[in-house]
Amino acid sequence: METLTHILDKIHIEIERLETVFKSTGQTERFYITRETLSKLKVLLSDTNNTTDLLTKYATLRYILETLINVKLLNLEETYTFKLYYSIFSVQVEKTEKFISKINQEIELAKEYDEREKKEQKELMDRIDVTNAKLYKEELDKITTSIDNDSDYESVIFWGDYKNNGYGFTSHLIETKVKSEYEKRLNELSAKLSQVKTKVYNDSRLKTLFSFTSEEDVYSKLKERRTWKDKAKAVGLENDYTLIYDLSSSIIHSTVYSLFTDNDLNDSDTNLVNTLVTRYINNIVRELRTYSNVDKLNKFVIINVKEQKWK
Repeated sequence: METLTHILDKIHIEIERLETVFKSTGQTERFYITRETLSKLKVLLSDTNNTTDLLTKYATLRYILETLINVKLLNLEETYTFKLYYSIFSVQVEKTEKFISKINQEIELAKEYDEREKKEQKELMDRIDVTNAKLYKEELDKITTSIDNDSDYESVIFWGDYKNNGYGFTSHLIETKVKSEYEKRLNELSAKLSQVKTKVYNDSRLKTLFSFTSEEDVYSKLKERRTWKDKAKAVGLENDYTLIYDLSSSIIHSTVYSLFTDNDLNDSDTNLVNTLVTRYINNIVRELRTYSNVDKLNKFVIINVKEQKWK
């Protein structure tokens, strides 16, 4: 019997071989969605096969179920291909905007620590004899240690070597170096998003399919607003989703169940996960073969080759 990895490898090779055919027949979106779905599944399957970790297994199972929901929707709804494919551009912009928001928060936080340090240093100078260099340095070091100890518990990403650079210079570095890089990326992504809007809006097929009225209308109508539960219901997998969501949530989140449950899978957990992973992946492959028209395209390639030989 073929392993799941072998099954995924076979169709992945088929899809890669048919890249030119996909693109020449106006199915670029289908090609990339199918190829990337298979690539991610291969990596996930490899990782989960090499671990007995409960958290990893259930997280993978949930991802695979959501993938099955996605590919079923791709076959069920004509619009879903374009919602899925073109949403990456708006998502990239949104993610970068969130990073910039986090950067701004960290700049302000560094400034607060800088102000606190300056204030406490001034208060120190007002209450002790600064000509006593030894005492002054000892008290100054206490201030620095106290502030640094507090800052150790801050959830910061971009501060770098802040203890050596100091809080004031750290805020300056983040603002002039880090933030500027993210703003540059945001400008590039926003420009790309604008180009995609124009391209999509001018595509007569998509314009008819989504009833676009303007370029600004594009991403409003491409946006997928349903929850995973709603999407699972749409493809007849609501019961599966409820089960896997409840099981995985109790493990993934810091609940009393995850706290007191052994992190290694027992036999019943292993059988449940392996059985469902096998069924879901087999279903995904079947759905992807339908979605990608891979069998039809393979015949198209054979016919083309025969015609070329005849000529």
